[in-house]
Amino acid sequence: MPQLPDVEAPPPSAADTVSQNSPLATQPPGAELPVSSLPPPNLPIGAGPPPFPPSPQPPPAKQLSNLALGAAAYSSSAISGYCSGGCTAQYAVDGNTNLDTQMLHTDGNVTGQDNSPWLSIDLGAAASVRYVRVYHRPGYLFRTQQSELRIGDVAITNAAADKSRVTSNVLVWKQQAELTSNMTEILFDPPVVGRWVTFQNVPPPATTSVENRVLQVLELQVFGQVLNVTARRFQDPYVGCVSGGVMLPLVMYDSNADSTPDLCAMVARRLGMIFLQCRAYESSMVRMP
Repeated sequence: MPQLPDVEAPPPSAADTVSQNSPLATQPPGAELPVSSLPPPNLPIGAGPPPFPPSPQPPPAKQLSNLALGAAAYSSSAISGYCSGGCTAQYAVDGNTNLDTQMLHTDGNVTGQDNSPWLSIDLGAAASVRYVRVYHRPGYLFRTQQSELRIGDVAITNAAADKSRVTSNVLVWKQQAELTSNMTEILFDPPVVGRWVTFQNVPPPATTSVENRVLQVLELQVFGQVLNVTARRFQDPYVGCVSGGVMLPLVMYDSNADSTPDLCAMVARRLGMIFLQCRAYESSMVRMP
């Protein structure tokens, strides 16, 4: 029987070629291969989903500034010596946080005694306050006891009428323990809104020493942003437009020399009220029926 010529087998294709060292060649039949052992698919160049675009950069954070720096400052009292020109409230907003010769130091020996001394700062406009830093006098932390921080819109100046309203603004922080650091940082989340910031020392009645009932502040910093508040277009509702002789339970305003029928009528329209001119020199407002 004639022998058939040897036929050379065709070379294997690239897809059928498996390296002798590949996990595919060393596994017994029927064995499961881990996904990490499988050869990558033969994808054409450029195949597959496009890459994700880079995430947009976040907007730059708004810079918070010390709104109290150089602001108008007031205090319940101040000693006349030790500091150049006296240890007045203005030293608490001059930017110095180290020198006790540039600090507010109240006077416990003033007439009537300043038993709960305070510092008040006018930020100049309504602001959103994120945090406050109070720098105390080093070595005398024990003198600041049960201190309170208030923020609001009630003006607290050296005027006698203002001094009686020092606790009128919102209490936003109260000292709970003895100070252990020369600087106290008070954070607000959410921010606190107000124009006036007051810091008051409230030592307990058992503190009889005049020297230990004083307020000593090297610096008080208020970090936040001034708010864009629209200016008033109408007269303040509490200014006037009502005669004192008008005996109505719905009267809203007191007499005021600056009020005129035109201004009062404009305010009435703004507030949704009816303007009534009672006499040539009197005017009134009542609510809409």
